[in-house]
Amino acid sequence: MADKGKGVLTNGVETTPAGARCETKLLIERYNKSGELVVLEKDDKPAEVEPHAQYALVAKQRFNVKHEYKGTNLTIYSPQLLAALKEVVKYYPGECLDFDKKFTCDDPFMMLVHYRKELMEYREKVENDTVKMHIMLLMNFLDKEMGEKITEIAKLLNAGQITFPLLWLIFKPGELVYTQLYKHERVLRLSKTGYGEHVTKGKYFDIACSFTSYDGVAVGKATQTIRIWQLGNFMGEAPSIITGLNAFPLNYHNGKDQVCERLALRGEHYLEIRELCTMHCDGLFLYLKRPPYGYYSEQASYDGTWLPETVRELLEYTNLVTTILRKYRGSFEDLLYRTIQYFKIDIDVENTQEIANSSSANIWNSD
Repeated sequence: MADKGKGVLTNGVETTPAGARCETKLLIERYNKSGELVVLEKDDKPAEVEPHAQYALVAKQRFNVKHEYKGTNLTIYSPQLLAALKEVVKYYPGECLDFDKKFTCDDPFMMLVHYRKELMEYREKVENDTVKMHIMLLMNFLDKEMGEKITEIAKLLNAGQITFPLLWLIFKPGELVYTQLYKHERVLRLSKTGYGEHVTKGKYFDIACSFTSYDGVAVGKATQTIRIWQLGNFMGEAPSIITGLNAFPLNYHNGKDQVCERLALRGEHYLEIRELCTMHCDGLFLYLKRPPYGYYSEQASYDGTWLPETVRELLEYTNLVTTILRKYRGSFEDLLYRTIQYFKIDIDVENTQEIANSSSANIWNSD
């Protein structure tokens, strides 16, 4: 029995029966330069998805339609480098830590720069010359991409300073961040960072952190975002002292060991008094004053609060219902029940009849 789709010989020429080949043939119908309608065969073979996968590193520079440089994209194919990254990078939110086949990142290659020291330490430990060579290839690429900035960065960090565009360099996810809240010291765990821009306040740098919190019932992880404004911390492009920022890595604090000791003692003291009821406070008192009812500001960043003054909306609605009842003498019980449902008032529905009767009597008896 002949195989399905196999050609047969006809006058010495192999031919295939109609519809016997189990394939899809793609054709293109279009007009050529002479205006004639032609049908062309389209090559349905898929293009090679990874044409340069044989290289350890593939750097691709991007340009827009105006031929303006937009950045560089780096793809790591080297199995030696991928194994090294998988070994040293354990925590980096914002990046896909899938180092099985390849790893791709855009300039300024934050993760690679943050783990540069760990990669070099890994290079010193391994005995495989190929691994050493591939890691050095990556280091040379980073140095070439940063160019003269390397010298500038070294001088700034040695002087304890940093510029706004380079803030990301000192904030490594997973490390501790030092800040103060109402002159009280705090140490948080850095999760991720990012730049942004406000319509009126200008550019800022956000630091997303996490910390252990206790609400009196349960212990868990809470989050907090600290914002460093460029206008408030930097004079144009001039550098600023790192420890002068409203938040900075704990490693740059001159007394980081003392800070940890003080916070540990403060935590222990809190655990001792957490079951006590505060009757008198001698110290900082925080009062969150509400703005006036008609206050509005596009720059406001406070959380929304419930304003008791808005109860007048309920009173106005009640007065409207009263007016309707007096005019039309309708069912007050029905209207009262609808009012309760509309405003989602927490009330015992079984007592609605009693309330309706008493309220109705007051309405009919009022002048």
